[in-house]
Amino acid sequence: MTDSQYMPRCAVCKNPNLRRLIELGWNAKMTASDIANALGGVPSTAVVTKHIKEHAGDAVARNIPVMEARSTRARIDDLMRRMLDELETRVEFAEQWTAKARESGNEEVEPSDLFDLLSKNNQAAIATILKMQDQTDKREGKKATVAVDLMRLMGGTAPPSHLIEDGVTIEGEIVAEEDAPAE
Repeated sequence: MTDSQYMPRCAVCKNPNLRRLIELGWNAKMTASDIANALGGVPSTAVVTKHIKEHAGDAVARNIPVMEARSTRARIDDLMRRMLDELETRVEFAEQWTAKARESGNEEVEPSDLFDLLSKNNQAAIATILKMQDQTDKREGKKATVAVDLMRLMGGTAPPSHLIEDGVTIEGEIVAEEDAPAE
């Protein structure tokens, strides 16, 4: 089911995860009764049947397009980008407003007159963005060290070519830094 087929009054459509589970069960050739039982009877068989008949289009074909689930991490990353974009937009608008005011002869106007970046609320938003970015950086740093740690565990063998960025095989022996000859 696409977002355009979403029905706000339908008990199933109100919960995207429930909707996805029901539609996946239907595509897997489960009956409405089996789906309701698998979900502990909530929603009931009648509600599942009504949802399938009214909102799933050609339900007989059992090939309902199911929306992809977005991970919490992806949703948080999107929220962080939106917050950052909004702050940048407001700062840019304040700077444009100041430039126009100065062109009109008002030299005393400042961007902070329209948008105070140092206000308590804006500082809280900036702190949140910075914390989320720090978490993202830490997560990416951990991913980058996994391949290196794997090679250390393998102990002296050449890394597989898919772990090398350019795909070129490295020939030779791995030598620990303390054993390496001085240059």
